[in-house]
Formats: sequence, structure tokens, C-alpha cells
Amino acid sequence: MVKVINYSMSDNFIEKLTDLLCEDFLSRGKNLSKVACVFGGRRPALFLKKELSKRVSDPFFPPMIFSREEFFT
Repeated sequence: MVKVINYSMSDNFIEKLTDLLCEDFLSRGKNLSKVACVFGGRRPALFLKKELSKRVSDPFFPPMIFSREEFFT
């Protein structure tokens, strides 16, 4: 299944991505460690992990997060 989601440039992308991960995976009891996120650099990974830790009160394994360079290699 191919799923394309468009966001406005004025939207907070990290919050929207966290919403998506919480709705599609955590609320259904699925493991986030089986999800891969690819960003243009390494810094967004820190913000995503921080936002997830705010919203999830239980211990969890974060998604696999790669920069483009890491993903390609």
C-alpha cells in the first residue's frame, strides 16, 4: 500500500509525524522499531525522539532513523 501525505510548509512537520506514528502504530499496539524514517540530516531525529518521549508515557523503542547518506549506504 502506497500512502502519500502532503503537509503545508507552515505546519510543524515533527508534530505531524509524531501524530501519524502515534495513531497508526502505537494506538494499535505495533512496535515502532519496525518503522524507518529518513531525513535530510541527523538533527531531525533528535527532535522526533524528544516529541515521541513527551507523548508516550511507557518505555518504547524508537523508529529506525536515518539521514539520507546513511540510508543510501
